[in-house]
Amino acid sequence: MDERLKAELTAQEKWIRLLFIVLYVIGFQIAEVVLGATVVIQFLWTLFTGEPNAALRDLGQRLGEWLRQIIEYATWGADARPWPFGRSWPATALTDEREAP
Repeated sequence: MDERLKAELTAQEKWIRLLFIVLYVIGFQIAEVVLGATVVIQFLWTLFTGEPNAALRDLGQRLGEWLRQIIEYATWGADARPWPFGRSWPATALTDEREAP
């Protein structure tokens, strides 16, 4: 076997990254369920109160950013690990554009 190929196949950092990717994919699946529940609850909240719930909107924004970070990490678009094994939980600020009807 070619020495370079052998070195690539036995590189510990790649196998560790695979482990983290598997953990993040599991987290991604859980987050999809949470996101779906957030959407349904936000819809019902808006239906009955006439306006969206700011906390649910913030959760949706943060969750979406975390999912984006997972995709970026899993596809080698970034080396920084998302929360909880690297970066802090995403912080988003709702802009006036998002507040406008």
